[in-house]
Amino acid sequence: MRRHGTDAARSARGRLVVESTWLPSTFVPEYGAQWSEENGSLRLTMPIDSEAVPMTIELAADGQRRELRLQRWSDLTDDGNYAWIPFASYMQAERTFGDYTVPSQIRASWWAGTDREFEFFHTTVDDIQYSA
Repeated sequence: MRRHGTDAARSARGRLVVESTWLPSTFVPEYGAQWSEENGSLRLTMPIDSEAVPMTIELAADGQRRELRLQRWSDLTDDGNYAWIPFASYMQAERTFGDYTVPSQIRASWWAGTDREFEFFHTTVDDIQYSA
């Protein structure tokens, strides 16, 4: 599948943020990350191509990441037009690879938290090799 244009680029920004959980050093202030806390949840905003991409990260009592939520730009609507759609990545386990502890079991859903929620992705990460 190939998509081009502003809608595809905006959608890709959200995907980039979600997949960056496997390289957590991208979420440091030196790369523009802005961290805050709101109602007991971590809020992270990442600038990507001059657009701010805000998300919420939920942690377990032991500090492990459990959920990443954001609005993603998608055409998964009734009429096929692009709109902001609730998206969530559910992290069920973490492992350490090299210097990074990252999610190792993940499920992802569109329309997260709604009666339309559907899981479209489930993975287990067995190995990550980071290189400079």
